[in-house]
Amino acid sequence: MAAEILDSNWLDAGARLAAALGCGLLVGTERERRKGQGPDRALAGIRSFTLASVLGCACMLAGGFCWLPWAQRWSPALMWRRIGEAVRATRA
Repeated sequence: MAAEILDSNWLDAGARLAAALGCGLLVGTERERRKGQGPDRALAGIRSFTLASVLGCACMLAGGFCWLPWAQRWSPALMWRRIGEAVRATRA
């Protein structure tokens, strides 16, 4: 049971979420320091950047876990690669 919990997929997902959390905290802290004072104060800070980075990572992980075989044919990265190959073939 413990071996299943510490599976490498879960450790990888946890490491990615921790990295996103750290990056969000760093960017948010820097932004918080430069916010300014008064009515011209910027909106986003530590919480906003941390939440955005962790949610973005969670969506990326969810997309990876829910990957469907048919989606491989229509993935944006694969389509851009095919377009690039076609452009290079016409130039050659």
